[in-house]
Amino acid sequence: MKLWPVVRLGIPSNVSGETWEILWTLAMDGGCEGVVEGTAVNDVPEEAILYFPPVEREDDEALEAALGLVRELAKQWFGIEEVPIEGSLLGEQDWGAAWRAFYHATESAPGLWVGPPEEKEPTLKERPNNVYIAIEYAPAFGTGGHPTTRGCLRMLQAKAGEYDSILDVGTGTGVLCIAAILLGAEEAVGMDCEEASARSFASSATINGVGNRLVFVQGSTIDEAVMGCLLNGVPIPDLVVCNMLSASFDSMLEPLARLRKPMIVSGFLVAEEETLKTRLANTGWDVAEVSALEEWGTWYCLPRVNG
Repeated sequence: MKLWPVVRLGIPSNVSGETWEILWTLAMDGGCEGVVEGTAVNDVPEEAILYFPPVEREDDEALEAALGLVRELAKQWFGIEEVPIEGSLLGEQDWGAAWRAFYHATESAPGLWVGPPEEKEPTLKERPNNVYIAIEYAPAFGTGGHPTTRGCLRMLQAKAGEYDSILDVGTGTGVLCIAAILLGAEEAVGMDCEEASARSFASSATINGVGNRLVFVQGSTIDEAVMGCLLNGVPIPDLVVCNMLSASFDSMLEPLARLRKPMIVSGFLVAEEETLKTRLANTGWDVAEVSALEEWGTWYCLPRVNG
């Protein structure tokens, strides 16, 4: 039977919502496959349970690694040495049922809904002119609820008709690729380095009936994305979307600028704006449009002509 390393983390009352979101996003980058939040006070949960990849037997090293990651992140972002934290190995559960208890259709952009497949029909029955992206439970990032995903969806919606194809860097479940297709694009390429993303992307493409217009590339560099396009006979898409923590996409900014395509970038806090503008300028980008949701920014950027 599989066992899941689980970490229960108490969250101090003085922690801000943006700090908590950074911590759990970094935990996901570090291998966490899911987070369940407890009762919230001022939009911040009093505790959270973080689930890590399962092991086939009792494995204290896997549990200690999970505890170590969460403990270090909590020390860094909560600013305290001792954090209320405990770990255990949990037996197999019906994860889909647990997820469905709190995962429901959300209007992530005006008239554009993201949610579980079973809520598509009733949602569109009430709103026949809306668009619905069906995303099944998956450990990969991208169910339309996070402010960065919502910001990208709104920007894709605002730019609909200005692009025929997109490259989504760090695609997760592929929700942004699917959105681009449903908003009128001809094709979309999603790149991610995670195996969970490859599975979720394929499932999402099938569920939404757009599998023949989507391409998945497993990789983590822009060179790999370009090679994946070439190997699949797909031209370099004419819009790039990069929705990941800003520290993760720094190394991609310069090679992305060389593609000479406009870019939607998200995954950064409004507090990072000035430093991000400098980093973009130094790598050949001009910021053309800005927006923000819940302290998270989403920008539309253009490659500098004489970059």
